[in-house]
Amino acid sequence: MALSADSIENPDLPRARVGGYSVEATDELLARVAKEVRQLQRDRTDLLTRQAELEGRLEKVLLAVEPDGELQEPSTTSLLAAAHRVAAEMRAQAREECETMLKKARRRADVFEREVDQARARTEYRVRELEETQRQARERLSMFLASMLSAIEERSETAGSVVRELRTRTNSAGEPH
Repeated sequence: MALSADSIENPDLPRARVGGYSVEATDELLARVAKEVRQLQRDRTDLLTRQAELEGRLEKVLLAVEPDGELQEPSTTSLLAAAHRVAAEMRAQAREECETMLKKARRRADVFEREVDQARARTEYRVRELEETQRQARERLSMFLASMLSAIEERSETAGSVVRELRTRTNSAGEPH
């Protein structure tokens, strides 16, 4: 029986009564092997397709060199001309593929750049929000402390001088540097 990815992934193996391999580990290994076999099969198919394309192109080149259709020993000049044509075709194809890859990369870079700009804008907005929240919290805390100091000042004359000193420190600490 031929070995296929499906037969590897779903084997019909007898189970050991005692000992043997771990079922989970064996299944995991077989799944990885099946994945590799599938990839190798795809690669083989791709290579066979490419081989057929190249053989077709070679046939066209040979017919271009010897238009009467008879395969004779081509001259050096005709082989050189054919090689130049094939090289030019290959360069053109490579150029097209490179341009396509560059366009795709540029599109991805543009998308990434837009995402980064959006993230930066969201971050800057959030920083401004946090700075405003911090400013408001400091302002409320300062007002709270001032009212507490006033209340302490009213209740005690001896604490009054200490409170005035603290108020002076608080006012000087609240001023921007």
